[in-house]
Amino acid sequence: MSQQAIAPATIRMPLLRIGVSRGLMEIRQFFRARDSVIFMFALPILFMIIFGAIFGRQPLGPDHTYSQALVPALMTFSILSTGLVNIGVWIVIDRENGTLRRLTTTPMPGAAYFFGKVVMVLFIGIISLSTLVAIGVLLYGVKLPTAPDKLLTIVWVTLLGYTTLGVLGVAMSSLVTHGRSASAIMNLPSLVLAFISGVFIRYTDIPPWMYGFASLFPVKWIAQGLRSGFLPDSLARLESSGAWQRDRVFLVLLAWLIIGVVLCMTTFRWRREGDG
Repeated sequence: MSQQAIAPATIRMPLLRIGVSRGLMEIRQFFRARDSVIFMFALPILFMIIFGAIFGRQPLGPDHTYSQALVPALMTFSILSTGLVNIGVWIVIDRENGTLRRLTTTPMPGAAYFFGKVVMVLFIGIISLSTLVAIGVLLYGVKLPTAPDKLLTIVWVTLLGYTTLGVLGVAMSSLVTHGRSASAIMNLPSLVLAFISGVFIRYTDIPPWMYGFASLFPVKWIAQGLRSGFLPDSLARLESSGAWQRDRVFLVLLAWLIIGVVLCMTTFRWRREGDG
C-alpha cells in the first residue's frame, strides 16, 4: 500500500477523530444513494422471506425447524455483502472518480480513509443485522440464545467476519479496473461462495468436493460460527464434522485476515492505472 508523503502537521492530528468524521461523511453519502440503500437492506430480507417460505417448516431437530438457521444464514450473507462486495465496489468507485487521488493531496492520513469505511460498515451492519434478527423473531419465531458463551460467539464471529471480509474487499478492489464492472466482479465470487458454503442450503445437499472447496474460504466458517451461536449444541451433529469447531473458525478467519492485510499492503493503489 502506498501513499504520497503526508504533511508533518497531519501526524499530530488525532487519527480517531478524523476517521470518525470521515465515517460520518461516508454514512451520509451512502444514505443519499437511495437505490443502494434499498438494495443493501432489502436483498437479505427478501432472501429470508423466500428461503423461509420454501424451507422454513423443514425439521432441523426435535424442537427446531430450518427457520432457526435462517438468521445466522442471512447474517452471514449480509456480512459478505457489506464487508466484501460493497467495500470493494465503493473503493473502486472512489478510485475511478478521483476521490482516492485527491485524498493523497490532503492532510488526511491514509489510515483515516479506511477507518471511515470501518465506521460506515459497522453502522450499516448494526442496522442490517438487527433488522434480520427482528424479522426472524417476529415472523418465524426464532429463539434467541441467552447463554453468555453463545452471545459472545455471535459477537466475535460477526466482528471478525466483517474485518476479514472487509480487508479482502479492499484487496479485491485492486483487481477491478472500471467502476462499471465492479459490482459484477465482486458479486460473482460472493454469490458462488454463499451457495457452496452451506449458507442457504445444508451441506448434505452440496457435492462433497464442492463443500470441501468452500471450506478453504472464510464464508463457510462465518456461517458455521454463527450457527454455533444461534443453534443448540445438540444440533452440532448436523455439521459436516459433527462439531461447531469454534477454534477452527477463529483460526481460519484469522489466517484470511492476515492474508488480506498482506494483499492490501502489496497491491492497493490510490490512483487508477494511467493517472499521473
